[in-house]
Amino acid sequence: MEKNTKQHRFAFINAVELTGWGGLENWMVNCASGLKKRGHHSIIIGRPGSKFIKRAEMAGIKTYRISIGPDFDPIRIVKLRNILKKESIELLCVCHNKDLRLGGIAARMANKNIKVISRKGMVQLKNNIKFRWTYDKLVDGIIAPSKSLKAQLEEYKWLNKKVTVIPVGVNLDNYTQEYKECHAFLINEYNLPDESFICGTASRLEIQKGHQYLIQAIAKISQNYPKIRLVMIGEGAYQPVLKQLALNLGIGNKVFFAGYYDDRSEINKHIAGYDLFILPSVIEPFGQVLIEAMALKRPIVASRAGGIVEAVKENETAFLVNDKDPKELEEKIEFLIHDQELRNRMGNEGRKRVEQYFSFDVMIDRVEEYFINMIENREKKQ
Repeated sequence: MEKNTKQHRFAFINAVELTGWGGLENWMVNCASGLKKRGHHSIIIGRPGSKFIKRAEMAGIKTYRISIGPDFDPIRIVKLRNILKKESIELLCVCHNKDLRLGGIAARMANKNIKVISRKGMVQLKNNIKFRWTYDKLVDGIIAPSKSLKAQLEEYKWLNKKVTVIPVGVNLDNYTQEYKECHAFLINEYNLPDESFICGTASRLEIQKGHQYLIQAIAKISQNYPKIRLVMIGEGAYQPVLKQLALNLGIGNKVFFAGYYDDRSEINKHIAGYDLFILPSVIEPFGQVLIEAMALKRPIVASRAGGIVEAVKENETAFLVNDKDPKELEEKIEFLIHDQELRNRMGNEGRKRVEQYFSFDVMIDRVEEYFINMIENREKKQ
């Protein structure tokens, strides 16, 4: 596509709860920021006081706060319509189904030419009249981060909208932390033995992320390698279960729950200091954190769930295992404990992979082209 010289006007709406912050929200803020830097007008709409709105404001994006209530709420729909009209929005991007049922109707009311794009992070569809109607009448296109998720969406034969794959990208300028310094930081932060081999992960602590299998694997490995440690960034409903599992397996003093960090640099400092990054998910539409780990030159062991197989390159940047298989996790981790040269090579190859396929600029190129094509296809029909 030729370099764009025309400013377009985009809006992103996300009804995530006040403390909610995940891949979808991060993607929206990054896209709005990236498009703004390219001369477009981008706004973000969310709940008052939400982490989503605060992150958008930190990124210098214009925001609107709306208390989001029930589905098809006429008061909120009218408020959203007024915002979209005031800002002369040409394209609205939604994430969650509630965003669509409010924002999609508001867009149709504000201007029938506004394009409505649903960016999916998980399937989250049901075969009923409400979903059929909203996706038929209110959606012009769908973005998925992986071919795996696209295939899952297309299993719903009534979903008559084209699904376009645009992988997640990261700003490599933010991923410059070095292993030695960060490893020393972790040793000091968690009072670990100097020769610790630190395995780590970073994700929501929910059952679908498979942390229970990782803890089981670490328990087995620790019998032969007592200096192995596990550091887990994130929060979630499954955390008490995981803590109890570590205690029951006798490694409560070797598993560290680091909690959630607002500061991206703190997360990166942890990941960069890991000897090995592990993502044992059972369900994983893409796995953005794997892109981040590769950007920090970390070798990876991950499950073959969902889009993970698209994010990494098996046996070059990561070893992949079957999900729900602590024995295979144990074997791959032990193998890499013994081979520092291989770990270094995998880390370097991971960085190259991100530079080629998953950089922030590549992602914004794809999003910008997709958004503009959606708008200009409409303009050409007039």
